[in-house]
Amino acid sequence: MAITMTLGGVSLGESFPVFGRTFEYIRPDPQGPAIKRVKMTISGFLEGNSSAGIRALYTTLINSFALNDLVAFTYIHDATTICSNIDCYVGGFNEPEDLEFAKAGVGDYAIELYYFEDQIDNLGILCTYGAYTFDKTPKWGRVVTPIREHPRAPKRGSFATIGLSGMLVAPNHNDLMGEIVALQTAFQSDGLLTYGTFVQAVRVVDCRVEDVVVRNYAFYQISLAYDIGSIILLNRRIEISRVHQNPVITEEPFCDRRLIELMNPSGQTISYNFNIESSISVADARATLAVELANTLEPGGVEMPGGREVWNLDTFNVAFSCTKFYNTPPIPNLV
Repeated sequence: MAITMTLGGVSLGESFPVFGRTFEYIRPDPQGPAIKRVKMTISGFLEGNSSAGIRALYTTLINSFALNDLVAFTYIHDATTICSNIDCYVGGFNEPEDLEFAKAGVGDYAIELYYFEDQIDNLGILCTYGAYTFDKTPKWGRVVTPIREHPRAPKRGSFATIGLSGMLVAPNHNDLMGEIVALQTAFQSDGLLTYGTFVQAVRVVDCRVEDVVVRNYAFYQISLAYDIGSIILLNRRIEISRVHQNPVITEEPFCDRRLIELMNPSGQTISYNFNIESSISVADARATLAVELANTLEPGGVEMPGGREVWNLDTFNVAFSCTKFYNTPPIPNLV
């Protein structure tokens, strides 16, 4: 068995260090795209004729890296390359007390390394702002606010605020700073926002990126606004069924055994629920609702029974709901 393992260009010795890996997914919230954090642990021992000799070996090893600095890691097992010059961050280093290895003539160590891998996943939704394209589709939210001099004053109009939040990912810190500059440069001026089928000219309220020291990813929050005329209330809610393979589970009597059969992939149902209110008329609310539906409803599909449109003639409120079945699912499962 031949093992070559170097950290920061320094060999970890001939003692065949033990190597292991674990990973986790980091998301700004339970849904949405993620970045994968890979943690590697290396443990082994150094041999020497004296405490001073082992101390010298430890010093050489420690000097090959600094905590939280990028360091190149290579691991070759026989003829198989496990890692080749991967830029890693050092998360920790453990060594024994002097007395232990002074008597035994050996000193063990444990090193923790980690690095990040980008997970390309735009959720099937294209999001652009002017010439800028988001690599990872951001989280979307919208609030409609009426404009009044005070709570009891007549409404003078309404505007909508769109919130975008997500994460920027890059191979290293310098590239990440370039991603941050590109994002903030794009959102220095007003422009055209495209989020899937939604297209709207908007104004920039602010663009915030969290403080970043040494890391491969950063979270951001963007606030945009646009006028929507006489509309004083707009709520949209979409319920999407998950795609499955119609499993058939058969339990045999008096047997601790189950038969699971996977059939053809299912279709998908999407329920659309809108609530919109105008200060002018039901007709005005319905005209705006028609635009919202055209921008939101997935094309194709068959509408199921039970859809309805409810008018409130006193408050000019219109509530809309319908469910459509798609033989070919338009929205894939997240995981």
